[in-house]
Amino acid sequence: MDQQYTYTTTLTVQGLEVIIDKVARNACAYGLIKTHALGGCCWFFHGNIQVSFSNLADHLITTPACDAEHAGLEAYFAVNLTLCPRGLL
Repeated sequence: MDQQYTYTTTLTVQGLEVIIDKVARNACAYGLIKTHALGGCCWFFHGNIQVSFSNLADHLITTPACDAEHAGLEAYFAVNLTLCPRGLL
């Protein structure tokens, strides 16, 4: 998804706290941001970076919320997607 078109990101540092604020411009971008945030708020900060949310994203891009972006996302994946390394959940 083209960041400038579908969402904006603001990064703020307050002492030892880093705040990442993303604002979606459509329902598909919101769903993908929310799904990605699941990894950031839970497993990642507990040291488990071997979690894949690809199955959730795969489902999300087939929903009506992503109809307008579906073809572009599939084209992007065809060129850029790599398989998850062994050991990822």
